[in-house]
Amino acid sequence: MQGKEIRTIVFDLDGVILDSIGWMETAYKHSIGNNGLRFSRGAFIRTSGKSLEDCYREMFPLLDTSKIGKLMTLQREWQRENFAQVKPFPRAKQVLSSLAEDHSLAIWSGRGSFLAERQLKLGGLDRYFSYKLFQDRIKTSKPNPEGIVRIMKALGSSPEKTVYVGDALNDIIAGRAANVTTIGALYG
Repeated sequence: MQGKEIRTIVFDLDGVILDSIGWMETAYKHSIGNNGLRFSRGAFIRTSGKSLEDCYREMFPLLDTSKIGKLMTLQREWQRENFAQVKPFPRAKQVLSSLAEDHSLAIWSGRGSFLAERQLKLGGLDRYFSYKLFQDRIKTSKPNPEGIVRIMKALGSSPEKTVYVGDALNDIIAGRAANVTTIGALYG
């Protein structure tokens, strides 16, 4: 990044800004276990960043649409009941505050907006982001780079002036496909 004038920093939400991976994993286990299916941590990690429907379709390719819908409904109900368990990572506020002084910050998450917005607000982080893009506001899911491209367009940025920070393989693939500097956050 040396010599580049970075204007825009796009963050994935879960596992990067919010310490929510355990919360998400528990929600999957709840939904899957209550439907007589077996949870696979490898499948959970492999599908990270994709839409909830895409995750379940990839985890259980033989299930029909109604069963996938039941899994998603049960998971979302559990997440709504337990949304306050999710907290920002330590020092997230300080880092975002400092970065927001000289950069446009954005969120691109494979999660729906309802709970994500509430969790950002609860953690006092929502004010740092100029643009937020969630799965229910976009047609494609990661690793498709559409989200990053859309954010750059909305914020008047370009690939050479944009950085994407994510924690999953799908984030890295999406960032590289958008031709932006991509950083893997390995702490989550």
